Amino acid sequence: MIFISRNLNIEEGKKLIKIGLNVAYYRKLKSLTQDELADKANISRTQLGHLEAPNMYLNPTCLTFIRIAEVLEVPLHVLTEIREDV
Repeated sequence: MIFISRNLNIEEGKKLIKIGLNVAYYRKLKSLTQDELADKANISRTQLGHLEAPNMYLNPTCLTFIRIAEVLEVPLHVLTEIREDV
């Protein structure tokens, strides 16, 4: 089952899922747990879990992405890249 925010269409949701998978990929490259990344980025673990979940369309704020990118030491544009191979 896929959960869709009321303000998103399916194509936008698919893009957000790809970004969430990027977050999970770079988090794992840094050998961080969701708890560790969430703590360092000053966001909730639940929010991070929802962002990374491939069956949920979460629409986080730009600040959330900025915080995550800084902790992961990844340029924001790389973290939010919509890759077709994901």
